[in-house]
Amino acid sequence: MKYIKKGDSPAKFEQWKIDFKDRTGREPVYLDLKGSIKRDLKETLLKEQGYICCYCMCRIAAYDSHIEHFIARSEAKDRPYSVVVQDAELGYENLLLSCEGEEGDGKHCGRFKDNAVHEMLLSPTVPSVESDFQYTANGEINGLSPEAMTSVRVLNLSSYDLNRHRRTAIFMSGLFEPDADYDFLIEKFRVPEDGMYAPFCQAILYVLETLKRGEIEE
Repeated sequence: MKYIKKGDSPAKFEQWKIDFKDRTGREPVYLDLKGSIKRDLKETLLKEQGYICCYCMCRIAAYDSHIEHFIARSEAKDRPYSVVVQDAELGYENLLLSCEGEEGDGKHCGRFKDNAVHEMLLSPTVPSVESDFQYTANGEINGLSPEAMTSVRVLNLSSYDLNRHRRTAIFMSGLFEPDADYDFLIEKFRVPEDGMYAPFCQAILYVLETLKRGEIEE
């Protein structure tokens, strides 16, 4: 996973929630979110994430992604008195953008996660999340903490397709070229280009930094 730094909730989104309550006499829920306000929210989340999935880091766009609740909406219904989950429906901090799986099959990331209890998992909005996963040059992913290991399983991040995509991205990155400049490549994959991170950038960075450490040790 790559760390996602959440910004302020969009003013239009917050105003929509106020206007909805004034108009209907109740707090809005996620199913009330439709039309232009939902499209604008997805665009904000896309930019915030650098156009990669919040979990697997594949490239996403508005048409092949969905708004993901890290704390599942069902948790708020099951635990109505919990302060932790009380804003799960439309709290901006809880909203991410996930891919739809491999060609929309829902076999990894948000659709696969479904209603898993969030306490078992690592959130991509936690700054230390990047250090909880390791990757191999063959595209494999391993969790380095109990929560990370559970996240790999619950999100199916070690699926055959994701391993294959990560492996391809790593080998296409140029890091195995004879004259590879590790510092240049690290900077390239750490920083978004035109607001977009490279797909599977954190996996590429992990392998790059591992190779660089080995080069220094030699």
